[in-house]
Amino acid sequence: MSYTNSQDWDALAPYWVNLVEGANTDEKRFIYDYGTRITSDNGNNGHQCHGKVKGSARGEFKIQFNLGYTWGFSRMIMGPISAFNGTNLASGNHNGGTGTNGLMFMNNNSNNKLLIYTVTNGTSATTEVTPGYAANTLYTLWRDASNVVKYKIGSSSVVTAGTFNDHFVFWTEAQSPCSCTLLAAQSLEVANS
Repeated sequence: MSYTNSQDWDALAPYWVNLVEGANTDEKRFIYDYGTRITSDNGNNGHQCHGKVKGSARGEFKIQFNLGYTWGFSRMIMGPISAFNGTNLASGNHNGGTGTNGLMFMNNNSNNKLLIYTVTNGTSATTEVTPGYAANTLYTLWRDASNVVKYKIGSSSVVTAGTFNDHFVFWTEAQSPCSCTLLAAQSLEVANS
């Protein structure tokens, strides 16, 4: 593949980069399935690893993933690139402050909930789904040509998160045990007909 411009170079791809281990780097393994699955399975609040999806989304995108359904919170976060410095993979950074937008999914079986945090212009809202979703549930998150961000979880209805023109990045923040598997991550362009 040859890159024609910086947009191609920074296009989304379904694998984890910018890995940050939560304690000392050691022999523990966190990345599986050719870089598409990040798993922290080291006991209650044990050693964990955070990661960022390769690339960023300036325009239309689609990302599909599975969140783990274990004791710890398995997360997928969409936040503004301005709130991300490569190593600050904390869950609160989906909210970059006034004028920013973001979204975070947190799935967990200890409280049997999926929490969805939506940030619109710096103001947060929370949706709680009980029970949470099984680990093999398909989550799809996308932005269309009108900058409308939507998501669909399993067989549920499509939800509109808002109209956001932010430059987004996507990452996971870990609380062992937890996992997130990337199934697709792509920057999109609609062909002119």
